[in-house]
Amino acid sequence: TLVDACGEQDAYGAYRRLIESIAQITPGYTEEKVRSARLDVDINNHRAVCQTYLEQLTLDFGQTREKQFQKALATLLDHYHQKFFIEGCSAALYIAGLPCISQLTQTLQGSFLTRDISTGKLLTEPDGNKTLFDTNEQLADITHTSIILETYYLEGRQVSYVTAAGKVFVTEQKPGPISSSNTRIQLLTNLLETENISEAEYLSSITQAELRDMLHPSVDPQSVKRLKEIQGGMAGSPGAAQGKVFFSSEKLLEAYQSAQLEDDDASFILMVNRTGREDIQAIERCTAVITSEGGYTSHAPIVARYLGKPAAVFPDLQFADNHVNVGPDGIEEGTLLTLVVQGSGTPSLFLGPANLTYPDTEKTELGKLLKIAKKHCTSLQILANADNASDAQNAIDFGAEGIGLCRIEHLMLNKHNVGKFRELMTTSDKHNYRENRDKIHHNLTAAFYELFSILNGKLITFRLMDAPLSEFFPPETDISKFQEKNPMLGLRGSRTGIVYPDLYSMQVEAIVEAALKATLEDQIPVCPQIMLPFIVSIREIEILKYGDESTIDNTGGILKSVQRIMEKFNIQDLPFPMKIGSIIELPAAAISAGEISTQVEFLSFGTNDLTQTVLGVSRDDLYTFLPTYIAKGIWQKDPFQTLVEPVKELIAQAVRASRQIRPDLMVGVCGEQGAQSEVVQFCSEQKNIQMNYLNIDN
Repeated sequence: TLVDACGEQDAYGAYRRLIESIAQITPGYTEEKVRSARLDVDINNHRAVCQTYLEQLTLDFGQTREKQFQKALATLLDHYHQKFFIEGCSAALYIAGLPCISQLTQTLQGSFLTRDISTGKLLTEPDGNKTLFDTNEQLADITHTSIILETYYLEGRQVSYVTAAGKVFVTEQKPGPISSSNTRIQLLTNLLETENISEAEYLSSITQAELRDMLHPSVDPQSVKRLKEIQGGMAGSPGAAQGKVFFSSEKLLEAYQSAQLEDDDASFILMVNRTGREDIQAIERCTAVITSEGGYTSHAPIVARYLGKPAAVFPDLQFADNHVNVGPDGIEEGTLLTLVVQGSGTPSLFLGPANLTYPDTEKTELGKLLKIAKKHCTSLQILANADNASDAQNAIDFGAEGIGLCRIEHLMLNKHNVGKFRELMTTSDKHNYRENRDKIHHNLTAAFYELFSILNGKLITFRLMDAPLSEFFPPETDISKFQEKNPMLGLRGSRTGIVYPDLYSMQVEAIVEAALKATLEDQIPVCPQIMLPFIVSIREIEILKYGDESTIDNTGGILKSVQRIMEKFNIQDLPFPMKIGSIIELPAAAISAGEISTQVEFLSFGTNDLTQTVLGVSRDDLYTFLPTYIAKGIWQKDPFQTLVEPVKELIAQAVRASRQIRPDLMVGVCGEQGAQSEVVQFCSEQKNIQMNYLNIDN
């Protein structure tokens, strides 16, 4: 019994606290009533106080653990019923632990009472130092107990205890306070290093949201403690950023240009109702995007994820001239804000500057995590999306095995090329056309060479220009042939390469020239692949691959472009392998995958566009009806965060048909859904589909 373990005084002291705690939550019992019950009793005689309580308070709380637990639940439900009861509604009680912990070190942390809660005796020595434990054995006991609890729950625990008769008694344990994903993963790493958990347990205990949080900038919690905070939004793209806020793309771009000219800080946040293609330049230059409309798959979050910038949707934003009504005081245009978006929580908007922290494979637990994960990931190849040198270097540092998607349109849209491209597409002067083409070719060649140098022989797949031509021109541009009502299903991808064959030839020539410079001049190994986007039929691939003899100048054709560059270098064969493949984004291409595989050496499924075209939904407009569809069970989840059955079935059919013709065909998945564990599992079942998803930018 407790009396035998720690003595009568301490045992009845604990019993007294139990009775008083139950009285506090029992209807009809006040603090005054409890106090009056012990007026005639020696307050230091815990046994006598308990006996008086039992006689005068007549509390029916039982004398067994089971009855006391039932009493606690019944009291809690009665309390809930009294405060929140609504006629005709049922209620359920859910008790759950919190997911995260406070910062873990190798020693115990916590707050300690300086007074004995039973006797009121101060727990201090004459020199004023706190006495937390009487002996080293007590410290060892509580340390051992804490490790057992952390190992069992795989999270930090808040442990309450008392010391009596030379022993430590744990009185309560519960989840610790909420903190960051980095903190929880640090705890798991420590448990792994002390051999309390296995590598398999370590990996399976980390959630996707926690991993995404680790791959993006975050804030130092101490730096935002005194800042006003606005919550209530939806996560769009993870990360953290700060800057002065502007309520239109025009004002942000003006401020950005002025800052560049005056060499000032050009950190700005775009806050608008919604974004469209006319806002692309502003999104590229801002540090973060906040909208009041849309959701995870709307325009702003998608573009932000591609660019590696945080984005969030705050539905409560109400715009009024140079002011936004949100939070207690609102936000004036030009206010310095800090946006924090974690995949495992609600976005936070802080009014003021904060200290940002950045992912580092050397200084954080991320490097250890990735190395361990790579040991256990043997059947799938993980590639990254990268369009520039810094993203490519990040990808390699984080353990990517190559670049699965280099989107050439992102290079064409940058400040070095977009103006020249517009002139190229609108000029009628052949000399002007050739001059701009040569400049773009030169810039692309330099960019591709830099990527080859960083990858040093690792795979890189170049997707030829896929974006609709309308995205290269401001919306006010009066060029009717490039303005489309539905550009996502209009002149884009391989259709552009067939209508304007020289555009694709220019890109292929730049790829091959950069690769030959790397290998022949600097002995840098290369492994390039060329991907044809938005394919519908095998005939498109034949024209893009071999050219079309019916054209007057016969400039098209990947193989002809390669031949021209080989002649320039005076060689007969390429000194490296180069594959040509296609990305499957349309149902027609998926159905024809077997036939298409006769002309390509790899296939990649673009799950974002394939989901749009299979389901007939728009990522920008999905949230107008998605909640209703999920509530009615039509869809279980957002179809752009996982693969729905019709899309999975189409992919499986395409893989079977293409592999019957080409058993060695390399097959991949490229899209945001690829980061979901259930999609990884699905691909593993499809005979080693190569996984290619955004593990750096997104």
